[in-house]
Amino acid sequence: MTRQLTTRLASSAVLLALAATPAATQLPAADSAAEFKLAATWTPARTSTVAPLRRAIALNLEGASVKQALREIGRLSGIHIAYGDDVLHSDARVSVHVDGMTVQEALAAVLEGTGLDAFVSLSGKAVLVRAIALGDSTQVGTVTGRVTDAKTGQPIIGASVVLGGTRWRATTGNDGRYRLEDVTAGAYTLMASRIGYAKQSESVTVVGGQEVTQDVALEAAATELEQLIVTGTVVPTERKAIPTPISVFTADQIEQNGYQRVDQIFRGDVPGAIAWDQGPYNYGSQIYLRGASGFNGGAVKTYIDGVEMADPFFIATIDPATIERIEVLRGSEGSTLYGSQALSGVIQIFTKRGTLNTPTPQVEAKASAGEVQSRWDHTVQQDDELAVSGGSPDFSYRLGGGFLHNGDWVAHAHSTNANLSGSLRGTQGPVAVEFSGRFTSRSLGQAQNPDFYQFDPSLSPAYDVTNLVKQQTYGLTADYEATPHWRHTLVLGYDRSGFEWHQNRPLLTTPADTFLSVADGDQTRASVAYHTTYGGSLGRTVQASLTAGADHWTYHRSVFSAFRVTRTNDASFYPAGASRSEYNNSGYFAQGQIAFRDALFVTAGLRAEDNQNLGQDFGLAWAPRVGVAYVRAVGDVTAKARVAYGKAIRPPDPGLSEAVVSSSFTQVANPNLAPEQQVGSDGGLELYFGRRGSVEATYYHQTAIDLIDGVVLSASPQRYQNQNVGRIKNRGWEFQGRMNAGRLSLTGTYSIMNSIVEKVSPTYTGSLQPGDQMLDIPKHTAGAKLSYSVRGTTATVGVTWIGEWTEYDYLALYGYYYGGQAYRGSGRAYWMTYPAFTKFNLSVSQTLTDRVGVFLRSDNLTNRNVSEQNNANFSMGRVTMIGVRVKS
Repeated sequence: MTRQLTTRLASSAVLLALAATPAATQLPAADSAAEFKLAATWTPARTSTVAPLRRAIALNLEGASVKQALREIGRLSGIHIAYGDDVLHSDARVSVHVDGMTVQEALAAVLEGTGLDAFVSLSGKAVLVRAIALGDSTQVGTVTGRVTDAKTGQPIIGASVVLGGTRWRATTGNDGRYRLEDVTAGAYTLMASRIGYAKQSESVTVVGGQEVTQDVALEAAATELEQLIVTGTVVPTERKAIPTPISVFTADQIEQNGYQRVDQIFRGDVPGAIAWDQGPYNYGSQIYLRGASGFNGGAVKTYIDGVEMADPFFIATIDPATIERIEVLRGSEGSTLYGSQALSGVIQIFTKRGTLNTPTPQVEAKASAGEVQSRWDHTVQQDDELAVSGGSPDFSYRLGGGFLHNGDWVAHAHSTNANLSGSLRGTQGPVAVEFSGRFTSRSLGQAQNPDFYQFDPSLSPAYDVTNLVKQQTYGLTADYEATPHWRHTLVLGYDRSGFEWHQNRPLLTTPADTFLSVADGDQTRASVAYHTTYGGSLGRTVQASLTAGADHWTYHRSVFSAFRVTRTNDASFYPAGASRSEYNNSGYFAQGQIAFRDALFVTAGLRAEDNQNLGQDFGLAWAPRVGVAYVRAVGDVTAKARVAYGKAIRPPDPGLSEAVVSSSFTQVANPNLAPEQQVGSDGGLELYFGRRGSVEATYYHQTAIDLIDGVVLSASPQRYQNQNVGRIKNRGWEFQGRMNAGRLSLTGTYSIMNSIVEKVSPTYTGSLQPGDQMLDIPKHTAGAKLSYSVRGTTATVGVTWIGEWTEYDYLALYGYYYGGQAYRGSGRAYWMTYPAFTKFNLSVSQTLTDRVGVFLRSDNLTNRNVSEQNNANFSMGRVTMIGVRVKS
């Protein structure tokens, strides 16, 4: 202990004595070796800045001596560098060309291969030492510490800690602590980051056989511009550089709002989005972004941990408690990276991971119960969660499960949902491999709207049917960091959505009706994707990156059904059927980004895609994108202006172009059926007022063309052909705001969606006409949340407002089909305008201890009973839950 203290004092004195030395000083050889050996054990005091090492310089030398290179670095950076003849030989020569890189990177480039290390003090003084001055090259040490919130001092869970440019990285546990073991002795820059916080760097020197403690305090991100985003860029990129609007939701926000389904986020939290409440069929959700991209709506392309879902309708099966982060890209620009079917945008869901360096398992649990109130009946709801996670320095795991049950709030409206999820992550040097998987099984009845019981005996409580929905996703991701600037990623994925449907007892509408109805279906998507990104400097003020990649997937779908097969004499009814389809898709893309002075950002990319359903003469489908973002600070306000353009395609569904002949209809082949496309632009202005709030406005103008619909060629016999028959123009405004005022915070969105039929072909036989607002798309939507926090209590009131929209009046249609009512003459005659409605939500949470909290959640607080999307659908009333959360 005395020797270490003496050594540190002596070496500190050496560094202090360098204050009077010139930029590069040659010390006397007789004394330098001993002094440099002493300096090797010197550890700088903790501080929140490493300014000397982070200064950017430009260095261009060809065949220069190391001494000349060091003098140049000292001149450009102002750092005083000292060395001795016995350490640095004059005959060493280097060639270095670095622009806009840090002093630390420049020193590493100059000293590469010399066997020397540079130790830089915080005051801007440096000494060179031989690597052997630290002992044997295999000598290692340990870095440990705690990451906390700079304002509250509370530990930050899940923060990423990494030694810059090395393989050593960790994630903080529930106590905010991290630990890096077997670190080769030397000087490093330790970086800590967490979504919602500004990245922080600290200098740390590791000495063989010793443990160094380095705590880090993270400041909350000054603005959302500092958030790291991967959607639309593939690699983590600051939000300020992205030219398209992206919405981000974290696990904390999901927990605070008490969401039980993912689609609830798209009801007022995402501008330009709408997700209808599916009532008793809440295993699925139809989400629209920026209007309709097809005559049948158009799904939003959705990924779970980098694996594309086979059918995005089943997004509602994902347990929100397993989600770490959701990123939503609005617009067609995402198609360049993500491929076909991304006409409206892309949703990326990232699930929770285990925590490194937590040998004691961490447990998270939730238990809750409550009441479901509807205008037909009251019942109970149960919602429970349990997850265990942990890990070593190079390995982490997480395993969790959930259970959600609803009783019958109307006949056969019960549902029981069970899910399992897990992840494993291991690192070895520059390689990281991660596996994630999830499985969900939901059993539910076939509930019918009681208002329809009057028309058909089958639409009654006697119609006892069971649905079983199973959804699963598995992904394997391998990352290889070849250099600090060059990264490779490979993703293998498999997603499956399946359903089973069976009638539990015959209806006996006739004495012979003893046959039961059954159906089952299966959709799978197996995929492989690879991309590589290289980033670097093109000059002192210019940074650039290039991403290139390829992906391939195979889609399979099969359906079988048999409905009351005794009705074989009814030509209008399809008693049995079966179908099977399979096709492949391959895509190739490249995208570049250039940043000028960290203020002007340009993004451009192009994708070529080959799909078996594109049509025999279509060839490759091309999806370009280009965008520009400009960020400038004016006083206390930071402004971001952006504009982007993109094109996306959606191949015809399998089988639409083929000839199909059955006993009841004929589908005429159309070998030249073209893909649907959406092309257009958006632009916006974002204003950030530090941590006080922000305002964002976006205008978009997109056109969906070559839209596909079935054209009736003859009614008897029934013959039709799928054709490209229409065009929709989607344009509108998206507004979003956030305000923080101490304990009070307010967020809000407002959207104007004009989704107008612009053109239909002369052969079109449907009900739409030019000038119509698309069905299911309200012109106006809005949402807001007001939160207040005090002494561990947080209360949030949310409101969702959906303006009027047009859809079919299914009550009238059922009256025609089953009730003997006269036909109105056309499909348009059964359209109706549904009135606007407002729904409120309340969420209250109370922290009892660091590990225990209680909460109350009430959806549809005012018990508003309305039909959403159409009157064939119906939704439950108020749902009130109370529960407890525990974290070990």
